[in-house]
Amino acid sequence: MEKKCMSVALAVLLCGCICGACVLNCHANGQRKTAKAEKTASVLAAEKEASEDSLLSEHFESKEESKPDTVREESSYVPIEIPPRVAALLDSTDWMADTLCCAKGKPYFFANDGYARTIIIFDKYKALVEDPTLVARPLSKTKFQVRTVAKTVTVDFAKPKTIYRLGLLSQQLPSFTRYRRDIYDKANSSIMFGFCVDFPSDTLPGSSQIKSWLLDVIDTTTDPNVEVFDTKLPQTRKTQFQGDVNKHSAAARHFANRYFRSKHAEYEDNDFMPALFCDIDMRAVVSTERFVTYQKYAHNYEGGIHGFYVEMLISYDPVHEQEIDWDYLFLPQSRSKVWGLIVSTAKNDPHFVESKGKLSTKEARRYFLEKDENGNLTARYISVDLGLGPDGVVFSFQPYSICCFAAGTFHFTVPYEKLEPYLTDQAKWCLQM
Repeated sequence: MEKKCMSVALAVLLCGCICGACVLNCHANGQRKTAKAEKTASVLAAEKEASEDSLLSEHFESKEESKPDTVREESSYVPIEIPPRVAALLDSTDWMADTLCCAKGKPYFFANDGYARTIIIFDKYKALVEDPTLVARPLSKTKFQVRTVAKTVTVDFAKPKTIYRLGLLSQQLPSFTRYRRDIYDKANSSIMFGFCVDFPSDTLPGSSQIKSWLLDVIDTTTDPNVEVFDTKLPQTRKTQFQGDVNKHSAAARHFANRYFRSKHAEYEDNDFMPALFCDIDMRAVVSTERFVTYQKYAHNYEGGIHGFYVEMLISYDPVHEQEIDWDYLFLPQSRSKVWGLIVSTAKNDPHFVESKGKLSTKEARRYFLEKDENGNLTARYISVDLGLGPDGVVFSFQPYSICCFAAGTFHFTVPYEKLEPYLTDQAKWCLQM
């Protein structure tokens, strides 16, 4: 796995970029009071440690934000030595720290998989949040908008208490258990299968149906015979895993062994096998009595310059045992109206504007139309993935669909109230409208 093979030595390169944004390296410049300066160094160190522990315990529940210290902008970046505990943590997770930001003398590490996509933010040598779909957009020298597929928060590194909002982005929902395991091939340790899945507890209504559907999705997504970008789940397919769905380790090992066998068969006649990996990450982000929504991330590397990944929301109706797709949600005659809402939302989206510029609705619409064999635009819209988010339907477009690979995925949320006139009766029942 490309990101997993990164040496911890790379972690000393603390001046990378987050999503092509300017590097941030700010230091709090508050002045100590005269009385405090007279205290011994040992007393000061003890007070600092107590203060940090208190801040950690407050988490993101504090209603009052502390006043920001004066922030001093550095004109140049000087490599700093990573504390041993941080280096050990980075080594254990095989991530590279790209940027170091300090607020009130306290470090916050940004880290990614080498493509400026994934971010892990460390606080006091712990990960505040870890999610493969995280991206950050700078709003100012200290303020960032950080999002996953389903959620967005704004944090200001001059106000440390706001940083705990990041914990909201990928927190585990009640009635779900997150099982995470990285499995390496015993015959070749350069092959890795990553497995991170939120399994519903038996107390959750429809849990057995959700588990069966979840395993079907994982089965199709990690099947070596199915391309990772083929995001549609065949309706007639059933998972090849026939074990106990409550034994999470057995399910992870089943899918990992299948992946390992396929790679050994593929490279059977080769003297060299490159580092390969397959990641599947399924996190529950919305759960109601009538539907559940997962954030799905799949990343596959088969050699070459880079791998390929998909990320989206995917929803399921356990009452009717049906995956929620376009036909489930929208009336047949409403396609053009719904696409009009998608395009109008996209053309004002900061990510889309950054990639394509400020466009009119007519100009933006061109990027969502299919092309014929001669490269001419047709009247048919391109493929889109969708899921039910907290505030609306999230429409996702995978790399290469509307822009280059480096631009990543695009996610546009259309509020439910705007879509209500075009929803089917079943969709309105599902959303309790």
